[in-house]
Amino acid sequence: MTEEQPTIVDWIHPPAGVEEESLWVALHDSELTVFDLDAPNNFAHLEFDIAYLWEFHSLPETTRLHVDFSGLQALRAERSRSWIGDFPEIEQESRDERDKRVKEYWAKWITTSLNFIDFLAELEVAFQADSSFLVLQPKLLRGDGAVSLQIFGYEEDNYTEWMIRARELSIQLSTGTRMTVEELVEFGGKYWEAFGKRNEKQSSDAG
Repeated sequence: MTEEQPTIVDWIHPPAGVEEESLWVALHDSELTVFDLDAPNNFAHLEFDIAYLWEFHSLPETTRLHVDFSGLQALRAERSRSWIGDFPEIEQESRDERDKRVKEYWAKWITTSLNFIDFLAELEVAFQADSSFLVLQPKLLRGDGAVSLQIFGYEEDNYTEWMIRARELSIQLSTGTRMTVEELVEFGGKYWEAFGKRNEKQSSDAG
């Protein structure tokens, strides 16, 4: 009898029935400040600073979100570069024309593979200089006994999309509070819900 193979949750060939989960409300505009890789033990420890959530939830400024990956299986990174020059001057153009020019500019960017160890070395240089990696688009895939986190963001002028796949992940605030993925999304969602209501009120008052 053939043993059942474990589900490989991967962004290149996601298995049927595994849906992408956005972590935008929890990690957008966060700063990755720590990425410790313990390859011999197939383990990775990440720390994120999400200043606007700490303020909203009345947490200390020193709070960090800790995300640990156990049973590490894969690490990949890709670098997006512009090969057509600087960003176009669009300040004097209409909104529709600006949107069109921006889309045309991004469409001509080229993505190339990046050695993950080199990427970690770049991050370490940034961390030592009190800089960080700004998260723009975080996404998650989860299957039976497997999880894959994909993040697109930048450090300096380097736009990078990277992926980490492992058997499991755990989430905890540095204050000691443990969270599930769903609780993390709810934690961030409360801020954006309040943000939306505040904007609605300001628009109503202005009208």
